[in-house]
Amino acid sequence: MRHSFRTGHIALPALLVTAGLALGACGASSSNPNFFTVDFDGGKMTGRYNPAGFSADEVRGLLDDNCTGGKLASYGEQPADTMIAFTATCQGGQRVGKGNAEIEKDGTGGAVIETTARDGNGNLAYEQSRVTL
Repeated sequence: MRHSFRTGHIALPALLVTAGLALGACGASSSNPNFFTVDFDGGKMTGRYNPAGFSADEVRGLLDDNCTGGKLASYGEQPADTMIAFTATCQGGQRVGKGNAEIEKDGTGGAVIETTARDGNGNLAYEQSRVTL
């Protein structure tokens, strides 16, 4: 078994991961206020969140976790219909090169993050983690 990103996170066959990326993109404009997606591409993180479910500070904190040094270099947002669109970059680079993450509050003061992406070696990988907000 090949592990990626963190212990216990398994690299998956390309076909399965590609299907996951395609399905993950469908949730990008979810009406669920406790759910949003992040797209990772070329050192930039973009997405939309519902302000009824997440605060800007929570989103920034969740994005920090994807930065190699744990800090954002830039963060900007603007209204987009009933959602807030954001764009962010990391100081020192991103932990995830290209892919996406689905983030959903779990009802216990935390959130579950599921990431499907390419690691630094170009391998496709899936990661699931839980964080406290």
